[in-house]
Amino acid sequence: MNIKNLSSKAFTIVELAVIIAVIGILAGINTIGYGSWRQGLAKKEVESDLRQAASAMELSKHFNNGYPTYILGQTPTNYKGSPNVSVKYKSGTSVTYCLEGTSNLYSTTVIYHISAGDSDPKVAGC
Repeated sequence: MNIKNLSSKAFTIVELAVIIAVIGILAGINTIGYGSWRQGLAKKEVESDLRQAASAMELSKHFNNGYPTYILGQTPTNYKGSPNVSVKYKSGTSVTYCLEGTSNLYSTTVIYHISAGDSDPKVAGC
């Protein structure tokens, strides 16, 4: 067996370093993509729970001649949301209300729902 032939079949340190660098870059891109995907999913979950809470408020309005008023920070009583979202009553009267939804996983994900005819939750506050 010739030493020259044996060494030509092995990887060099430079080739191994390049392979490790490429794998590291791909892993970093994957991690960043997963984080933003998960945060987008948390936003959708908050929006969904706010729509459910708004439906509960509308139901109360029809049976009680107006929207119920709650203590600030209280959760509407006839609403049962997901465990990853906190929905709280921010302000309101018998003709209007504002609810705040926050993701328990990503506290920077805060969305509001205002009863001003538009049923879509918004990032802007009350």
